[in-house]
Amino acid sequence: MTQTAKKPVSMKKTILRLLLYFVVLDVCVITLYPYFAMLCTALKSREEIFSAAGTVLPVTALWSNFIDIWSRAPWPNTCSTPS
Repeated sequence: MTQTAKKPVSMKKTILRLLLYFVVLDVCVITLYPYFAMLCTALKSREEIFSAAGTVLPVTALWSNFIDIWSRAPWPNTCSTPS
């Protein structure tokens, strides 16, 4: 069996690769943060949304908010096709 020698990785290439990973991670966080904030806000109560001491995460998650909006919205009027 032959042993293949590994090439030494240059410092410049390592730094550029780390910089690329950092930029990709930043783009992912910037892209996904609005969805995270939207979900956190959807799980809050009205009082918690409009309170002066705002928090990012809800104190108690209200999953019933999703049921409320589906039951209160006038879906037959909005989803019907115009004649």
